[in-house]
Amino acid sequence: GPSFGAVRAATDRRSEFLASADHWFRPVEVRTGPDGGLWVVDFYREVIEHPRWIPAERLKDLNPRGGADRGRIYRIVPEGAPARALPQVSAATVAELARFLGSTNGVLRDLADREWRRRRATSSPADAAVSWTALESNLPPLGPAARVQWEWLRCSEPEAASTAPPLEFKHTDPRVRRALLPLLERLPVSATYPEPAGFRELITDSDPGVRYQLALTTGRLLANSRAESDRRDSPAEASQNGAPETKSKVNGVAVGPAWLQGIVPGLTRQSLTNRWQRAAVLAAAGQVSTAELSEILPNLRTIQQPDFTAGILRTVAHRDDPELAARVTAT
Repeated sequence: GPSFGAVRAATDRRSEFLASADHWFRPVEVRTGPDGGLWVVDFYREVIEHPRWIPAERLKDLNPRGGADRGRIYRIVPEGAPARALPQVSAATVAELARFLGSTNGVLRDLADREWRRRRATSSPADAAVSWTALESNLPPLGPAARVQWEWLRCSEPEAASTAPPLEFKHTDPRVRRALLPLLERLPVSATYPEPAGFRELITDSDPGVRYQLALTTGRLLANSRAESDRRDSPAEASQNGAPETKSKVNGVAVGPAWLQGIVPGLTRQSLTNRWQRAAVLAAAGQVSTAELSEILPNLRTIQQPDFTAGILRTVAHRDDPELAARVTAT
């Protein structure tokens, strides 16, 4: 489905991966370190409850601050393997930063991403442009997670924004296709923005999570387009620019880029048995044109989900359109 689930590892069914006989042991975070080891943060305290909530007769036998000076981080590495040296990200060359950005280690990618942005903020536009070219040219082949992170970094770069090709949604890994959709919401997607390759094919994507995010992103893009249209059509804006009122709306609902048309009706022809999927499509349906809303109505008989049908009918009623209401009766 479009939501997430978790299962316990088969090797941990009968025991914990990490345990201690020391009752002061308080592991509060576990994550991969930049060296590839597993880092465990041990809060290490005698008491973790706030003293205010401990009865006085019990508190007198405890030290609420016991262990405050003994917190530690354990670094776990494969048995028999030496611990790797910590990468010096802040001193890395541009080529080394590119290699770190292509790493399978997410923490190392995050550190390299942060370091790049720090340098970018303190560089002149000319130096930043040269460095960006060097960064791109030294980038290694990217795995799925690194590809997503790179696209988010690329689309945040002023030097790349004007020359970079539009996002593509043809990656073989559905997690990449899904993770890049929210990035599209942050870009200046105007009526002239080119259609991203593979975007329309996401309507029939085999992964329900991709279709779920497609509905959310489409709704957001349409809402953004409507807000921008309302701003342009405001009397103050028209007076300031000396421009006539634009006609970018259809029955009070912005149509947005042409390649967004048909996405929501298309999603209603896919499986909507999952309630989260229905909620996402229903939210997007509130942003589509009246013509597209009319396309959705015949699909209600096939969907046969009372909550979805009720939501669509509320959307129709909100439009206050007699012709659209008549279509409901006919359907």
